Amino acid sequence: MQKAGGQPLQAPLQEGDLLFFCAEEDRSRVSHVAISLGDWRVIHSSRRRNGVAIDDVQEVPHLRETCIGACTYFKSGS
Repeated sequence: MQKAGGQPLQAPLQEGDLLFFCAEEDRSRVSHVAISLGDWRVIHSSRRRNGVAIDDVQEVPHLRETCIGACTYFKSGS
C-alpha cells in the first residue's frame, strides 16, 4: 500500500524517500521497505544482520537485485 500511495521516483533519491524490495520468489509482491538517507544509502531492519542496518543498495547484491522501485510522500519543493 505504501508503494501505491506515494509518488514514484527515479534516482537520485532524497532523504526520507522509500525504497521497495520484492520477495525473491514473487517480484510483484513488496516484502521489504527501506528509508533513503540520500542517493542509494538506506536505513532498514535487516533479519540477515539481526537489527537495524545502513547499507548502500548498489553495493549489496541482494538489495540491488530485489529493489523494485521508490516513492516519496513529500511534494516537490517542500
